[in-house]
Amino acid sequence: MRLFLASTPPPPLLKEITGYTYNLKKKLSGWELRIPPPGNIHMTYAFIGNFDPDKIADLKETIKAVSSGIEKFSLQAGPVSFFPSERKISGVWIPLEAAEAVVSLKDRLDEELLKLGIRQTHPGEYKPHITIIRVKRKGGVDEDIREYMQNYYFKYVMRCSAIELFESKLLPRGAVYRKVFSAELI
Repeated sequence: MRLFLASTPPPPLLKEITGYTYNLKKKLSGWELRIPPPGNIHMTYAFIGNFDPDKIADLKETIKAVSSGIEKFSLQAGPVSFFPSERKISGVWIPLEAAEAVVSLKDRLDEELLKLGIRQTHPGEYKPHITIIRVKRKGGVDEDIREYMQNYYFKYVMRCSAIELFESKLLPRGAVYRKVFSAELI
């Protein structure tokens, strides 16, 4: 099983993201884009990768243990940006504030996952975000697009109330995610 840990946006933010993505896609006409369906939009804590299904019970216990010590929290969404840079665009993302609560949760998860032999494939400073578009082939970034992205602030916040375990199946049309388990934060 190919797994990752995440939180999904609450319905009001998800609706706002979907509307924003629709408008941005119109502005990026001529670009070859892959937009995730609303059910695939999330903020990742940890990519686990291929995992032995026989050890899922241990992983669920670890997630429950971490969630039992973390309070629910909210993160403000910042202006939308390209990654890794405007010159070499592979995606469009919404950065989320790196509040103490999310950093604490991420650190605790990484510690506990390591005890299960799960090392993070992308070590380094955690940057909470929501990816809203994958870019297969880009066009130009004109001032209209840049202004739309830099001047849009999301009305709704990313409310994190659970750690969710997802399975990811890679298909030719894109990834399909299935929620395997969810542990509520306190």
